[in-house]
Amino acid sequence: MTKKITYLSMLLLLSLSPVFAQKQNVIEKTGDIAKMTLAQQSFYGGDYQKALGIYKDILVDKPNDAAVIGHIAECYYAMNMIQDATANAEKAKSIDEKAFEETSLILGKIYFADGKLDEALTEFNFYKALVGSGKTAEES
Repeated sequence: MTKKITYLSMLLLLSLSPVFAQKQNVIEKTGDIAKMTLAQQSFYGGDYQKALGIYKDILVDKPNDAAVIGHIAECYYAMNMIQDATANAEKAKSIDEKAFEETSLILGKIYFADGKLDEALTEFNFYKALVGSGKTAEES
């Protein structure tokens, strides 16, 4: 009888483990979504340094998240830190070029300012393909 209770207890614990793991993943995802929202609000409010700090905090747990790296590039670009913006935007594109559509726009602007017109045109066209023809440059 004791063996049956022990066996059933072990079976119950093993069957519930994935449920607890899933709840932890949901909590982590919710925390990341809240951080991303706060970072975006900070960015749109003009507090680029605060947004950058939040994005870097998220990046610690997700070092290869192209969208987060793209947002970091966007912050650097807004602060006129062009080298850092370029490095992060190129890294984001190398991981997943479609993760954050603004990455291509940022690279296009940087390349254009640097006189790399062919590269700029490529990035602008890629950006246009991602967002469609309905979005204008003034909206970006």
